[in-house]
Amino acid sequence: MASSLTHAYVGAALGALAPRWLRGPRFALLLAALAAAPDLDVVAFAFGIPYEHRFGHRGFSHSLLAAGLCAVAVWAWRYPSVRPLTARWWALLLWIFAATASHGLLDAFTNGGRGIGFLIPFDDRRYFFPWRPLQVSSLNPLDFLTRHALDVFGRELLWVWLPTTLVLLPALLRRRRA
Repeated sequence: MASSLTHAYVGAALGALAPRWLRGPRFALLLAALAAAPDLDVVAFAFGIPYEHRFGHRGFSHSLLAAGLCAVAVWAWRYPSVRPLTARWWALLLWIFAATASHGLLDAFTNGGRGIGFLIPFDDRRYFFPWRPLQVSSLNPLDFLTRHALDVFGRELLWVWLPTTLVLLPALLRRRRA
């Protein structure tokens, strides 16, 4: 997995790029949390669910279906006043889906694990992208204080933070001038 901090950064960046009526610190924080949330599936280990299982790590919680269901659930929970099937509703769902789905996409660029279950429950296969420049991050928070963590963050800064910031900056500068 990419680090939780990097997942959250991508989610917050998406929040900053959202349409004006959605944009704001609360929405960015929500998207940051949703982008990191799929890794809560590590709790499955405590219940004896193995990594390879569809509900194991990087399984259903990292799937595109889970991202879609999450988008609908967050709309119903936080934004019920946005009428279904309107342009605003579709935009809201798209931003929430993109933030949640970004987690699996980033993880598919890592060099460890057994792949991402993008299509679970329709297809239990796990996938990686052919190019995997990101070092897999540890699931143990104590490992964030090791030399391995420096390598993980170094690669994430180069391959995720820098490009994300370069996409984000022009939009922020345009807004500032307006």
